Order: sequence, then C-alpha cells, then structure tokens
Amino acid sequence: MCTATWIALPEPGSYELYFNRDESRARGRALPPARLGDHDDISVLAPRDADAGGSWIAANSRGVAVCLLNRYQDAERVAVPEDRRRSRGLLVLDLATSASVSEVARRLSRQELERYPAFTVLAAHPDQPPVSFRWTGSDLLPPEQPSWPVSSSGYDADAAARARRELWLEIANDRAGTPEQALELHRSHRPARGAVSPCMHRADASTVSLTVLRIESERIGMRYADGPPCTTLLGEPIWIPRQNASDS
Repeated sequence: MCTATWIALPEPGSYELYFNRDESRARGRALPPARLGDHDDISVLAPRDADAGGSWIAANSRGVAVCLLNRYQDAERVAVPEDRRRSRGLLVLDLATSASVSEVARRLSRQELERYPAFTVLAAHPDQPPVSFRWTGSDLLPPEQPSWPVSSSGYDADAAARARRELWLEIANDRAGTPEQALELHRSHRPARGAVSPCMHRADASTVSLTVLRIESERIGMRYADGPPCTTLLGEPIWIPRQNASDS
C-alpha cells in the first residue's frame, strides 16, 4: 500500500509530490535520498531500497519525477516466474533519467514488462499534468491523468482508495490543495488508525517513510521522513540544480 499526492505551486513551473511508502515489516530499512550518478548530463535524486537496490520515487534535474505503486490484486492474478522476475524498483531507476513524460512513456513501451509484477507508474513534469501508466501483468494500458490521491493496498485497494479520496476532498475543500493540506493527508490516521488510513498501520506492514519532492524554477529538492510520518519529522532537503533542455 502506498499513497501519492501532487500539488501545483504558485510559482510557474513548480510543484510538490508527496509519497507515503508502505512496506512489509520484514523488509530492510531504506537508504535516504541521495544524488545518484549522472547520465546524459541529467542528475537524479532518489532514496534506495536496501533489499533490491531500486527505488519507489525519483526526480531528475529536468524536473521529471517518477514514482511507482504496486498493484497487488493484478499481481496476484498474473504471476511472474521467479527466474524471470525483476524488482519494480529497478524500473524506477531505469526511467529516472527521462527528459520528459513522453520519454517515460517511450522507455516503458520498450521494457520487457512481463518481467515485472503489476504496477502503476506516475510521471510528472512542471509543463503538463501528471500521467499514470498501468501495467496489469499482461497489458500496458493507455496513459491517463489520475485523480488524487493515487493509492495502492494489499489489504483492500478499493476501500483504501475511496477513503483517501474522500479525506482529501474534505481536507482540501474540493480544491487543488496546499502543501500544508497534503502533509495533513499523508500523516493522517483517518477514518481510523489501521489498514486504510493514509499513514497505514497493520500487524504485518506499515507506512515506513514519507518523501516530499519539490520542483522549483531553479532547483530540485527532496525531503524525507525515515519512519511513519505520524511520528517522524521530515529531514532537511537535499537539492540539485534544475536544468532546462537548452542547458544541455
């Protein structure tokens, strides 16, 4: 289960993306966001999964962000043989140096997607609304503009999505929302502390981190709460300069 929310900021060409990562309590503690090696003169910020080496969210110096949510029900329906399976987090890093959302789409279409269990990829850029790509385990569906927040759940996906959307409409007063309201959502235990609340708590899994990505006109930043956001403060941001296509 995970939750993603996107907020346009008043400054032209800027936005914030919020991502609660929900994981099994058996998984190792992730590595906090860091600047990864440049590729084609594009720098990348991302946290890293300690078990498989991939990530669940990444942003690059062109202002492109990519994040991934598991689709548990589809993954159960279409199994991937162990000897063919590749971590979905590695796919995020494969897409992380895309210079545009269109390039994310092209790279996805060229992947051997049958190696991955089902997922939803979100791609965002300041110059266009976010786009979601859904891999069902057998088909890559046409891209669409998602409604917020986007969520996944291994417990009850429909109930979690419904509860979080209703909560967001209540918090944001049926508007686009503010950074303060997005933080309120991602730290919330409403309607009750448990399996469907945005800050999720179950016996076998919980929300293990909150990542806040900020895209500004001149720089890209990432803040990270290394623990449940209901009790863990966001750390100081790590920044990289923003690069326009004409700068390369």
